Amino acid sequence: VPEKAEADQDMDTAEIRLDVENAVSRLPEELRETAILFFFQGLKQREIAKLLDIKVSLVKYRVTRAKKLLGEYMNDGFPDRKEES
Repeated sequence: VPEKAEADQDMDTAEIRLDVENAVSRLPEELRETAILFFFQGLKQREIAKLLDIKVSLVKYRVTRAKKLLGEYMNDGFPDRKEES
């Protein structure tokens, strides 16, 4: 039975990864680019600003906006989670 539990967990992890990828793909291009650099590449906001040749304040805005939209997109993918809130 431990193998089944492990297989179920692997499926859950794969499903979550797919949901995250789908949510990120729905972001507008500028937000998506910033979100990938920040959340997945681990760059600091000032590093992103330099790389993209934009102000740090714009990076902060994009990260905040991306977080909000990703949360909304993820909740859309999990209707039962909305009911729990």
